[in-house]
Amino acid sequence: MKSIRKVLGQAISEACIVANELTGKSVNALPEYFMAVKVAEYVNNHFSTFRFSMEDTLHNLCKEADINCEQIASEYRIEKTTRADLILRNKSNNKIKHIIEFKRHLHTTQLKKDVVRLAWLCANAKAGHRLEKNFLVAVTHRKSELFHKRNEQIISWVKEVSPDIAVKFEFVNTEFPSSHPKGLGKKLCGGVWEFKYKY
Repeated sequence: MKSIRKVLGQAISEACIVANELTGKSVNALPEYFMAVKVAEYVNNHFSTFRFSMEDTLHNLCKEADINCEQIASEYRIEKTTRADLILRNKSNNKIKHIIEFKRHLHTTQLKKDVVRLAWLCANAKAGHRLEKNFLVAVTHRKSELFHKRNEQIISWVKEVSPDIAVKFEFVNTEFPSSHPKGLGKKLCGGVWEFKYKY
């Protein structure tokens, strides 16, 4: 069985194809919600044990997973109004397995907010809970060099949260041009980051 990380990488390419076919636009020129839905559909075709929810608040997810999120630092953005993009759940009992966040850019300020929050969830999930592993997916017209630079930064940001979180990175090269006004015609690239608590 393939890893979720690798399937998410394949899902990026599939989302690019579907975005072009259905809308005539590139996936980075559409709302992140579109990408989340198409990725969920692709993942569902590869793993029969998942179901999905979207836009659940981080506060409610923590309560559901029995994670104490009271009085934590504001930088982790575990608030009643902050929502997770896509939640993978157990098909039989609906329990949370993993959280996936999506980005259509690699801007450090917004990227870091998602990274440190996902790392915090990995570090604070109960021992053995599937939330010890979470994912970040990004698609943009920026070149591979920037993705690898961001990977180094992400590793550093995660270490600031906890030295016990392992980071794995999957780069995705697509053949689709961007239709976004910023980067029009440039080839889209993608990245999948997996954050996992290590014992």
